[in-house]
Amino acid sequence: AFGAMSFDQDAEVAVEAFLNNKIRFSDIPRLVEAGLGGVDLKASSNITDLLDKDQQTRYYINCLLEKEFLC
Repeated sequence: AFGAMSFDQDAEVAVEAFLNNKIRFSDIPRLVEAGLGGVDLKASSNITDLLDKDQQTRYYINCLLEKEFLC
């Protein structure tokens, strides 16, 4: 379930970056794909683990944005 959740966070951050003119529309799938590789996608057994992974995913994607994906 976290894999799908991670994809959602990646997509949310990527779309937000596009809407704020930080990336091009064509960069959205590339950023989402890159984000999926940055966080451990093992199954989580409790809500605390899920929330931690959510935070890690968002942090990782934002780091990618600052380093590689700026227009």
